[in-house]
Amino acid sequence: MVGNEVERGSFLKDIAQNVTELAFESLHCAPVVFGCRNWIAPTSDISKNFFPDVQGIVDVIHERLLPLSCYTPKTKNGLDEKIRRLKNGV
Repeated sequence: MVGNEVERGSFLKDIAQNVTELAFESLHCAPVVFGCRNWIAPTSDISKNFFPDVQGIVDVIHERLLPLSCYTPKTKNGLDEKIRRLKNGV
């Protein structure tokens, strides 16, 4: 699920949690939420690093859901990067 809101505490996180709780046995993999980074909304000149973009979405699909053959991610969106950002508060 992709949205233009910060992932933490977002409506999409609630939906993903409910789907996981209610349909766990039927899922082939866990729901993934990809949203804005945990920052205050930036000015327009630096917003390209804040909001989700097509490249980031494809990278998340490759790293967390379905590895794509002959594809190299161009951004860091893996679990290790997410943990690093959470530790740093961003």
